[in-house]
Amino acid sequence: MASRPAARPGFRVIAPVALITSALTLALSPVHARPLGVDVSSYQGSVNWSSAKSAGISYAWAKATEGNYLKDTTFVGNENNGKSAGVYMGAYHFSRPDLNSPGTEASYFWGTAGGYVKSDGKTLMPMLDVETFNGHVGASSYSDWVNKWCDAITSDASGAGVSVQPVVYFSACACQLDSSVSQWLSWIANYNGENAQTGTPWNVCSSCNPWGGSTWNLWQYTSSGSVSGISGSVDLDVFNGSSAGLVSALVPTPTVAWSGWASLGGTCTSHPSAASFQPNEIDLYVRGSNNQIFSRNWNGSSWTAWVQHGVLPNGLTVAGAPAASANNGVSGREDLYCIGSDGNCYHDWWGTGTGWAGWQNLGAPSGVTFVGAPAATSWAAGRYDVIAVGNNKVTYHNYWTSSTGWAGWQSLGGSTPYDPTAVSAASNWLDVFVAGTSAGTVFHQYWHDGSGWTGYLQDLPQISTSYGLGASSWGSQRMDLFANSGGTIHHIWYNGSSWAPNWNESHPGVTATSAPCATSWGNNRIDVFVIGSDNACWHMVWGQQ
Repeated sequence: MASRPAARPGFRVIAPVALITSALTLALSPVHARPLGVDVSSYQGSVNWSSAKSAGISYAWAKATEGNYLKDTTFVGNENNGKSAGVYMGAYHFSRPDLNSPGTEASYFWGTAGGYVKSDGKTLMPMLDVETFNGHVGASSYSDWVNKWCDAITSDASGAGVSVQPVVYFSACACQLDSSVSQWLSWIANYNGENAQTGTPWNVCSSCNPWGGSTWNLWQYTSSGSVSGISGSVDLDVFNGSSAGLVSALVPTPTVAWSGWASLGGTCTSHPSAASFQPNEIDLYVRGSNNQIFSRNWNGSSWTAWVQHGVLPNGLTVAGAPAASANNGVSGREDLYCIGSDGNCYHDWWGTGTGWAGWQNLGAPSGVTFVGAPAATSWAAGRYDVIAVGNNKVTYHNYWTSSTGWAGWQSLGGSTPYDPTAVSAASNWLDVFVAGTSAGTVFHQYWHDGSGWTGYLQDLPQISTSYGLGASSWGSQRMDLFANSGGTIHHIWYNGSSWAPNWNESHPGVTATSAPCATSWGNNRIDVFVIGSDNACWHMVWGQQ
């Protein structure tokens, strides 16, 4: 495993050729034998993973990144094709502690590989390749650098709902690590000529052993292996245990699981909207069969019954779904918006001790009528934002502050036939998402820290949907985005520095017939709602219960 095809002199003792040629025969021995794996990069080119699997390879790590400057061009193909062939696949990062801080390199790796670190039963723990000892930026020692990188990846994975224990790769003959790294899984490179099924990586060059004694998890015993389906030479590895032990030690598990869908009943004619203004409390809204708004409340122990939320003034009906938001800075403040049958946007709000204020007409831009459902959010106390789409498919924004009142409608441009969604993941942050007119396109526009609107960007992976999107935030600069694709809810997230590279289809069980909505009442908590084919509202939970 290397940053380049060239060998790294002084790192390993070279194994006899006889051992290399017998390796695959050993891999096909009885189930108690040490499982055989490989690690690959673009140096190996295109791998035929079905052939490699048939040759006895049961697991592999594929290079994802190096430093903060290289993304391996074969990584995605290796991950997808390896898993499709039944090979457990992991991602590795070739570190450059001499050039970058551990946080910088962890973010770079996670931005590329994070979406492939899953609790899907097919993935291996992420791995850090430590071979360069020319300095340690942003850390007090090489061990401190390694620990900070692994801590960051563990945190990123936890935020994505995956529990990991990263693997640290180094040479038994050349490392500058202390016992503090023994909290991570070990992968030792040592070409000492011993039998990979019965030997140990510590019998030659054993002075660099942060784990102490004869402990090891993985052993890279040659870089000159030959495997069917892989061109040229390849690193060969064994796991110190059985196949079942490999799965137990190296396959990530969920940190928290999605709860599964539960019906909340109702006869719903729009997608849902939800908001939470205090921990363990949710207000849920839909349009009912009479085209008025209905709501239910989770009070911390149970759901109340559906009740109608009054009526719009002048005999108007609700044109689409309502939109609810809770004020991030004030417990006990909630705002509700909808589009009336006259094409105007209406606003109601509730405060502790005051109750509901009554509907207020926010109008619409000159010459425009609104359609569908608005989106709403709040980034701070005394700041309220609402987004709506006009009959011209353009997105518009209005906001209220104590100093300006309602500012008036401002065009955000774009073209979408679907309802928008909006979320605030930090003070002075506002992110807006819409599905585009072209199949599979998702557009994102944001205002961060007063920098002005970015205009619509295509900075997320495509996903086919015929509905709007749903968004929520459970932590500072954390965003979770949901889409209904083919009746199944898909999920992607932003970890504060980058979006996951792929949408995850992780929520089957209900045939969704609406856009999803999401809210969060606390750290590591997401509540997702959708309308099912029975016109009832369905609910599922991720995180703290």
